Amino acid sequence: MVVTMSSKIKDVDLHHLRIEPINETVSSQQEISSTPIVDLNNVKVLKTDDVYQHACNITAWQQLYDQLKPGKFTGQLDECWFEGIQFFKEYTSSALRQSCMVWPKAVWLGIPPLSETIDGYIGSQIISKHTIAIREGGKEFELNTPDDYTIMGLVVDLDVLIKHISCVYKEYEDYVLPFLSYTTLEVNSLQKQYICQLIQQALLAGMDNSNLTHHPSIIKTIRQDLLDNLAHLLFTSKQVDTKLSRTRVNYQKIVTKARDYALDHPQDIITVSDLCEYLSVSRRTLQNCFQAVWGISPYAYLKAIRLNAVRRELESRYSKHRTVQDAAMAWGFWHMSQFAIDYNNLFGELPSQSLAARGHLQTYWL
Repeated sequence: MVVTMSSKIKDVDLHHLRIEPINETVSSQQEISSTPIVDLNNVKVLKTDDVYQHACNITAWQQLYDQLKPGKFTGQLDECWFEGIQFFKEYTSSALRQSCMVWPKAVWLGIPPLSETIDGYIGSQIISKHTIAIREGGKEFELNTPDDYTIMGLVVDLDVLIKHISCVYKEYEDYVLPFLSYTTLEVNSLQKQYICQLIQQALLAGMDNSNLTHHPSIIKTIRQDLLDNLAHLLFTSKQVDTKLSRTRVNYQKIVTKARDYALDHPQDIITVSDLCEYLSVSRRTLQNCFQAVWGISPYAYLKAIRLNAVRRELESRYSKHRTVQDAAMAWGFWHMSQFAIDYNNLFGELPSQSLAARGHLQTYWL
């Protein structure tokens, strides 16, 4: 169970991540209280057919997932924590646009297995067979993942990683923090495959025999293996040449700005002409952007974003909307029968079913 960083609940924004302001006057004792309090040494397996629930399942993260293409969603998260280390395997059946943020003073590596044949993206940078994603905790990042996608995750407290490297790889200790400025790294394929197998085997061992992940010597061995291989993966990597993705960078910026605009104007019916004017691009350029990034039209994308927003309103117990009609109208849907059809086409269930799930989901993102 995760203990939130604050027990005070104000108005909850279900459609943006909460970025805590940096307060340099905070004492070290107060900083300790922001460390995630989690269930250690247990492998948990969470399966769901609900995209909102799945986004909430990963421990100590903030996440928002938007399902962009029609079809019933299925997801699975296999996750385990040791002291200062989180490792997991995540599977999602549908193409997703994700806003993500790891807890502060940590570093995340996203590692798709070599068997993954379709590339994902972190921002405008590709996550391919030859690369991994890397992001510092406390900073929001965007993931775009295709249908039927698997990725391994490894998150380590920075203090834990730096201490390990200073002991074992002292000559590299000054190289750790510069890695945090990168988005992707090109890595050795065999080393990448090994760390994926290590995560997978540790998770499977814990599922088959829960006593293994509670045995001190086993915990120490797996923990050391993860830290050693993470350090070796970093120090044998190299920066990815970003020049080749300049077009993708521009396209991604336009798509992201369009989403932000839609979220900032929930009750407005935003047309393609509105977007062209707001983004200062032609209709053709706008169409090319969305086709390149998501393979759908701008209209279909914006409607999906608004439908996902309604879904979060319907399912979250922190929503101020108590009826389907209230939630739908808050996001610009006024024709209720057509709204229900569109909602069902995207998510494979009626909005009334989503509302009925409110209060029954296992965890909630604040």
